[in-house]
Amino acid sequence: MKYKIFTVTALTGGVVAELFGEWDKALQTLLIFMVVDWITRGILLPVVFGRSPKSPNGALESRAGWKGLCRKAMILFYVLVAAQLDSLFGIDYVRDAVCIGFIANEVLSIVGNAGYNSYTKYARDVNNWGLDGCQGQPWCATYQFWLEARIFGAETALKHFCMSRNSYRAYNCFAIYDAFERNGKTSGNPRTGALVVFRHSHIGRVIDIRNGYVYTNEGNTSALYGDSNDGTVKTKKYRIGDSTIKGYCLIDYKEENTTISENQADTKQENLRVKEYQEWLNYWYGTLLKKHCGSILTLDGQYGSRTRKASLAVWKDVVNRLYGGKLSFDGELFDSECMNTARTIVLSFGSSGTLTAIAEGILAAEGMYLGNIDAQFGTEMKKSTKAFQMKYGLDPDGEAFFYIYPKKTLVRKMEV
Repeated sequence: MKYKIFTVTALTGGVVAELFGEWDKALQTLLIFMVVDWITRGILLPVVFGRSPKSPNGALESRAGWKGLCRKAMILFYVLVAAQLDSLFGIDYVRDAVCIGFIANEVLSIVGNAGYNSYTKYARDVNNWGLDGCQGQPWCATYQFWLEARIFGAETALKHFCMSRNSYRAYNCFAIYDAFERNGKTSGNPRTGALVVFRHSHIGRVIDIRNGYVYTNEGNTSALYGDSNDGTVKTKKYRIGDSTIKGYCLIDYKEENTTISENQADTKQENLRVKEYQEWLNYWYGTLLKKHCGSILTLDGQYGSRTRKASLAVWKDVVNRLYGGKLSFDGELFDSECMNTARTIVLSFGSSGTLTAIAEGILAAEGMYLGNIDAQFGTEMKKSTKAFQMKYGLDPDGEAFFYIYPKKTLVRKMEV
């Protein structure tokens, strides 16, 4: 029996060596890192910490573990293909390159499991509120709770999420869905303001429904369809009935103790965006604000005289540096010299940078822009621009800022 075992082991090793190439450091390191990653993410996180992002309750789940093993197997298949290509063409670097690439990926995953990756202010704030922000873990769910808490406060946000402090699991997409489902607040039909939960363990919020599409605001994502882990906040869209959508969690903003009017809700959302704009100015132009405005901005969420003065100072700085302007920083009005310069500057769909961020802040103060202050002129900005233009009787082309309209341009708002 002993010799049979030795024989089978030797044959298996020979076949593996033939298929995957020699048993060298690259292959050894990859296999070791794969095992470490699977143990830390598939066993330690759910069993020891109970914070697995791959199961509804954060605990160990056989299906999630099986999926993890299948992903690791796919890595080995890629290595096998690379080794066969080396053999076919008589070279010896394709397999090594593939191994090194996957080794780097495993290192990032292991570091993320240890909690040093995906550090966000959303998890930080949730932790400060006495709840578990799961710092270092996928943060799409934490981001949605953070938004709710920033607008309504942590205690009301817990009620909206059908949770209490003791039952809080708003860092897990499926746990959120289960909480809403237990309270009869899930639906297969979208509603503006509802949370949208995806089958691939991801969550967003419905911000618009039109022309057969659901538009969402999502955290820990990218611009790619179906991407649920790429570290940014994006506005995305899906066809109504998209197969990747598990369902919608409906939040009743008019239930007892949390009743607010639509205007109040809009004001709170608007103030949140203005506060985000103030944070943006402080972060990128803090030194300039201290020099020309005396100090950075207080994050009060109000587009008052200080925020207006700061916006104008930053606008002049950009115009002077990038557009050859010679504007003085004296004065707080958008004077005729500013206006003449503004006529030469066009922002349109696809534009990006500081001037776009200023436009986002002004539109947010008008209550017309509810997207993120990301300095990107995208779909939401174009829609908000058209609304602004229609409000002031201008041609709603949604394409131009700081241009053409001497009395009704966005920059004119700095003078009000």
